Amino acid sequence: MVTPEPERTYTHDPLLPGTIVPNEDWRFESSGEAKEFYYNYAGTAGFDVRITKTHKTVLEMSCNKQGHWEFYKPGEERVREKMSMRCECKAFVKVKLNQKKGYWFFERIRKAAAAREERENDIPKLLEFFKEMKAQNEYFFYEVQVHSDNVIKNVFWSYASQRAEYRDFGDVVTFDTTYKTNMYSMPLAMFVGSNHQLQNVVFGQALLQDEQANTFEWLFGAFQNCISGSRDPRCILTDQDSAMAAAMKKVFKKTQHRLCRWHMLKKHSTLVHAGVYAGVGAVVLSAYVQARSTSWYWESRPIIG
Repeated sequence: MVTPEPERTYTHDPLLPGTIVPNEDWRFESSGEAKEFYYNYAGTAGFDVRITKTHKTVLEMSCNKQGHWEFYKPGEERVREKMSMRCECKAFVKVKLNQKKGYWFFERIRKAAAAREERENDIPKLLEFFKEMKAQNEYFFYEVQVHSDNVIKNVFWSYASQRAEYRDFGDVVTFDTTYKTNMYSMPLAMFVGSNHQLQNVVFGQALLQDEQANTFEWLFGAFQNCISGSRDPRCILTDQDSAMAAAMKKVFKKTQHRLCRWHMLKKHSTLVHAGVYAGVGAVVLSAYVQARSTSWYWESRPIIG
């Protein structure tokens, strides 16, 4: 294995989990597996990949903004309608086959300094934005959890308008997380309800490092601090995540925990006849819409626990 030159060693963004960051210790069964790994990393880090060289024993990949367009020089008249997107980004890896042992590995990893520096500034920028929002409106709320080494782990925030929505429509809250669809590969958690016209309203949101029970416990505690002065939700709807359920019992001790209708029907739709599936959905929804009174609805509790 060739050790990269010191100035070419990649110092990755501290926000990215080590399990997706390329290093010389990774081993792959094929060039395709190494390629898939780097594509996943690049997508998370926020850049696209260009394959610059392929061979039976070598695969080289770089940022698609590597280099510069040679047919345009500053000061000369442009002959293209759009400027070239190439900005001489240095992100690059060389994947090589160890022919004796039969595995592929990263022989060279070159840093992408500009992209890294920009991303490292994102969290300070976010916190500065929160401080500005708080200065403009005292009812803006945010809470941050940090590691012992002062690295930010989780962030929760809620705008003044969202807190006001909760006071009016916070009896029933749906809580869910996206599956790391943002560039930081962090779950986005959202507290959502319905207003008097059955329209979705958002009460708060968070970026999480993981989806463990202790993380959810911190988040529910932050949400509880946010709604201080209002009562806890009567009911919180979630999917069947056991970590959420465990955390909820510790924080919202008097709140009913029910499973989300959409998740339940989606999960069991393949096991139930289409007509029965549609009928169950209609019955569950109508039990909410046609409820004679709030007390009747909570006594009947048509949603399965």
